[in-house]
Amino acid sequence: MQGQSPYVINAALQYDVEKLGINTTLLFNEIGDRIFYVGSGSNSNSNNDFPGVVEQHRPVFDFQIAKKVLKNTGELKLNISDILNTDNNYYLDINKNRKYEKNADALAIKRKYGSTIGISFSYNIK
Repeated sequence: MQGQSPYVINAALQYDVEKLGINTTLLFNEIGDRIFYVGSGSNSNSNNDFPGVVEQHRPVFDFQIAKKVLKNTGELKLNISDILNTDNNYYLDINKNRKYEKNADALAIKRKYGSTIGISFSYNIK
């Protein structure tokens, strides 16, 4: 089915140092290959078949570290998203083996989203 992955992996590691007011989080996310555009034809190897476009899986790591400041009324936070910045490939599964093979399948789209870094400060008025 279009847009559905055979698996989804989400994991998180958190570490807090309460005495120092430091909180860290590392997140991991990955979804399995999924149909992006549905193809035409049957499962036979007819010349009229057009394979669907498949979005290839890719790992995504995010990291956050936060530090309480100003007697715990403020917080300084650093966020880094998509640390690995791996390619997001969309391919036509020509050989119908349900995995991307560079020499056998056609790459339709190759996209890099880029990593993002953000720094923020918040202050609680009581």
